[in-house]
Amino acid sequence: MDKVVKKSMIKTIRGCIKHGDFVLRSGKKSKYFIEMRSLISQPEEMNTLVDMIWSRLPKEDYDLIVGLPYAGIPYACFLSSRKNVPMILLRNEVKKHGTANMVEGDFKKGDRLVIIDDVLTTGSSVIDSLPFFKDFKIVKVIVVIDREQGGREELERRGLKVESLFKISDLIDQDHLAHI
Repeated sequence: MDKVVKKSMIKTIRGCIKHGDFVLRSGKKSKYFIEMRSLISQPEEMNTLVDMIWSRLPKEDYDLIVGLPYAGIPYACFLSSRKNVPMILLRNEVKKHGTANMVEGDFKKGDRLVIIDDVLTTGSSVIDSLPFFKDFKIVKVIVVIDREQGGREELERRGLKVESLFKISDLIDQDHLAHI
């Protein structure tokens, strides 16, 4: 990835960091929250992130992508549409009508799957999704930002290959990071 583009994306993502007192999905408390959902209103930046994700996909070694609900879904949708990559959808909860499927789309047992999410903290979003993907071969987990709080290590301990576009240490200088 071009250094100028990466530097520009770091600036954009820094604008998504909110400071205050937050409780994360994992239940952990944090002095900052990364609100990546605002990027769905910025198609140029989303396209740049999708190009970065595309460059990390294991070429010819996957069948499908999935974005985790809800924050990973826009990345998967952009990628599927722009690069003609087959996608499936993981629901956030079982629907109470129709087929009551948790996973939607065309797939078969043994399909090779790449999971996409926005932010990795403890890995709980990915871990919670694994029972729904037991019939797939997960070849990689790609996240936009790794908060470097043990999520990568936990997922790798479970045998998953994890790659991030950015680490929190790329976005916040170490002195500032030590105080938040």
